[in-house]
Amino acid sequence: MDNEKRIIIGRPINGISINGLEYALDEHGKVKEFSDKKEAVQFLKDNGTLDEDMDYYIFEEIETKIKKSEKNQEPLRKAVSKNKRPDRDDDRWW
Repeated sequence: MDNEKRIIIGRPINGISINGLEYALDEHGKVKEFSDKKEAVQFLKDNGTLDEDMDYYIFEEIETKIKKSEKNQEPLRKAVSKNKRPDRDDDRWW
């Protein structure tokens, strides 16, 4: 099993910092991971975020464990983060 560093994007729920964070999600409803901060920033820009609004986002580095599936040889990923990520439907914003 190999480790790989990835970036996830969070922002305060309803713009209020004491509410905790909500995270960008992929098409499967899982937290979207990026290879680096540059790719994450480009994703935000491509989806309408202005440069002056980038300070509202948190770019969190996580460590992803990758292991090969015996069946199809595609990587299986498990994200490990120091911060607890929400997984409830009402915390999704992307």
